[in-house]
Amino acid sequence: RALLLGARILILDEPTSVLTPGEVELLLRTLCRLAEQGTSIILISHKIPEVLAVCQRITVLRNGVRVGIVDRDETDETALVRMMVGREVQAQGLQELTSSTEQVLGAIDLQVSNDQRHPVIRGVSLSLRRGEIFGLAGVDGNGQRELAEALAGIRRIDAGRVIYKGSDVTHLGVRARYDLGIAFVPSDRQKLGLVPGFTVEENLILDQYRHGPISRRGWLHLKPIRNFSSNLLNRFNIRGGNLDSLVRQLSGGNQQKVLLARVLSRDVDALIVSQPTSGLDIGATEFVRDLLLKLRAGGTAILLISTELDEILAMSDQVAVLTEGEIRGTFHRAEARRDHIGLLMAGTASVTGS
Repeated sequence: RALLLGARILILDEPTSVLTPGEVELLLRTLCRLAEQGTSIILISHKIPEVLAVCQRITVLRNGVRVGIVDRDETDETALVRMMVGREVQAQGLQELTSSTEQVLGAIDLQVSNDQRHPVIRGVSLSLRRGEIFGLAGVDGNGQRELAEALAGIRRIDAGRVIYKGSDVTHLGVRARYDLGIAFVPSDRQKLGLVPGFTVEENLILDQYRHGPISRRGWLHLKPIRNFSSNLLNRFNIRGGNLDSLVRQLSGGNQQKVLLARVLSRDVDALIVSQPTSGLDIGATEFVRDLLLKLRAGGTAILLISTELDEILAMSDQVAVLTEGEIRGTFHRAEARRDHIGLLMAGTASVTGS
């Protein structure tokens, strides 16, 4: 549409965030062809390989300040990461752990509708085992949100069952499931996870305000609240403000840390986390992924929902593909092939790849 209107300058903000790998490749080829034909393109992206693939000059911003401008031929991924974060970033490897057969959270033939009462989850079954990251890949809008909310107890289930440690919790609400040990980090931290107009401290106690020592007989006690919140502030390295700062004043990465700190302020056995690094810089992304790996090593069963296929492949023990509300294939990480999963995400391949 922009080209039909005669645009000679295109500004693209994270244009590949909801595309399959095949669609990403096609878009990048199209951008290169447009540039050759004289169109000027500004590509805003946190995906460094894509930037290196199509851009001639690269500007790096950090904390709202321009760090530098470099030519593509004079830099590489490591140098760009260092410019973006201000330090070296060590890649986190997924260590092989002793396989556990203990199912912590499971779904059996789940059927769930969206807000318009249209069926979007059609007979999904899955099993989260202790000390395992179960990655759910898929293009955004294929039922990921509805599935996560159904497992967490936020959304009503039309049919099927949710099993937690051998017990049927299908009809329990979100509070009851959280008290049992099921935690949920939603994809939209500002609308669904946090209250932007509340302070950091107020957001941190939203899951704990009913319990002592924070409250007694319906009254909040300020000193325990401050001690509790200060501990989380330091533990999760939340920066850019203090406990009295409004959450909306923090960066996206620090907002995500506030959300994670609150959700994980109690021990959890099953964690449902959706798009945990969406919109985060490399430093914040590193923190979140390292946190998930530590939880995995401690025995937490994690459902990782992400449209970032590279993140799914790097972090997951098991990988499943959700397309049009159905699981199209489940693979051990050693068997998961990026090209095949990309085709399954697009709905153009069978489970066997034939």
